[in-house]
Amino acid sequence: MKVLKDMQVLTTDSAIEPDVKQGENPVGTGYVPAEVIDLLEKVASGWDEKLAFQAFRAVLYLHRKHPNRDGFTTLEVGEALREISGKRWTQDLTDTDEVGRKIRKYWLGLQAIWPSKAKGVEEHLSAAGLAGQVAPDKHESAGGAGRPSRYFVRYRADPLGVEDSKPAAVPLSEGEIQYFTDDLIEAGWRLRWFSNGYRLSGWRRQVFIWYFIAHVMAVLALFFLLLAFFFLPGIPADPKIFVAIPALIAAICYSAWPMFDLIERRIIVAPGWLQSHPNDVVLEVRCPPRHDHKHLQAVRYTARCGICSGRVHIQSGGFRFWGRLVGVCDGSPREHVYSFDHITRLGARL
Repeated sequence: MKVLKDMQVLTTDSAIEPDVKQGENPVGTGYVPAEVIDLLEKVASGWDEKLAFQAFRAVLYLHRKHPNRDGFTTLEVGEALREISGKRWTQDLTDTDEVGRKIRKYWLGLQAIWPSKAKGVEEHLSAAGLAGQVAPDKHESAGGAGRPSRYFVRYRADPLGVEDSKPAAVPLSEGEIQYFTDDLIEAGWRLRWFSNGYRLSGWRRQVFIWYFIAHVMAVLALFFLLLAFFFLPGIPADPKIFVAIPALIAAICYSAWPMFDLIERRIIVAPGWLQSHPNDVVLEVRCPPRHDHKHLQAVRYTARCGICSGRVHIQSGGFRFWGRLVGVCDGSPREHVYSFDHITRLGARL
């Protein structure tokens, strides 16, 4: 397989459909390889229906339809968006000002949230043997009606491979699935503390230790206070106290126990008080030599179901798979269940 070169941003916008000379590698002149487009479309089809993501799929569609083009106008993207989404996303596709304004808005929104998607996309590329980086981009307008801005997907191949933390291309056995990281856009603001890694060194390590100490001390203090109401004479004993104090102890234990469990098991589903719905984000302890330093990392792992191609997400195994984390398919959560190994990122049918 040829080494794929970086996509180059053209310096002029006047060439709408430049010629590709015979024998010339189109990747070297600024084009996305067909196999990369196929993979990106497969990945993006599993994202939600935000118009920003649909615009990304629309540009992929145009790259596939016009492989010799280096970018596409707002009107072309708008028409492709209508075909991809199947929805009437604007009142009039012939209103160039309105179409241009909305496409620019969607593209800027896509670029703003792309860093949260990029890692998972790169992992998919690595697993397919197409290691590289992808990003939405555009050739800015040089001014004038004949020189409009053009939107495109930039692909930069990485011929030297990828970091060890990214999954390599591995053959899957029958019934196996491979997990990839996904974004934390809707995970809740509290989990974003851990989205870039919470390093367990220096003052951060002391804060983490004191988190446990504070919970233990609070439970002990409430327990001895409860004993005092029982056994020390002269202390007024309101019956409500004998309900309130045990309830407080239970609440403290409930909030602290997942973090104790994390230290022992190295990975847990993030506690409910840390994340919003859907609660499929995990907290993971990452240590050397697999990682540069010891830290806590919030991660969302997803996969594609090998049976129905539905989205597989991580959740607690419950009573059925006690003490385990499992991958559950959105299409058939009771029957399409997989094991989950966060080290190999592979799962088998359970």
